[in-house]
Amino acid sequence: MKITSTIRTSFIFGKLLESLGLILVSILALSFSTINGQIDYLNGMFWISLIIILFSLISILDFIFFSLKQLQISNEGVYIIYHLRMKKNYIPFNEMKKYSVSINPSRIKGVKISHGYNILTIKLSNDTNLKISENQFENYDCLKNEICKKIQLSNKGQKQNT
Repeated sequence: MKITSTIRTSFIFGKLLESLGLILVSILALSFSTINGQIDYLNGMFWISLIIILFSLISILDFIFFSLKQLQISNEGVYIIYHLRMKKNYIPFNEMKKYSVSINPSRIKGVKISHGYNILTIKLSNDTNLKISENQFENYDCLKNEICKKIQLSNKGQKQNT
């Protein structure tokens, strides 16, 4: 059985709004650093706008090259496909040692605004973690259930073989 992830439209929309907001704030900060239409390079707002622009670019690149991905679950493992990077990683279930599910709470200044979203963290044999977020994928529950089931089966098979 093969399961393919579906990215949430709201995830893409949220990232685009975040980037647009950062760019607008940087334009506003840049406009406060001008005197008679000339940029004052000694003005602190100029440097703040440059930092915000840099952060925006890093955020956009991170989203495009690392967050914009698709998962495909096969009987043997998980394929992580980064379409824009034209890269495909494969992680077999026997390299997935354990998993945990945690909740990332949504808060604004200490006030809880929603229950948050679940994150499945998978510990790999090379001591790295693979994180799969409910915030990112429409069919998160299906992905999580299938991956957890396959990890349990793989770990049982490994224990019986030793």
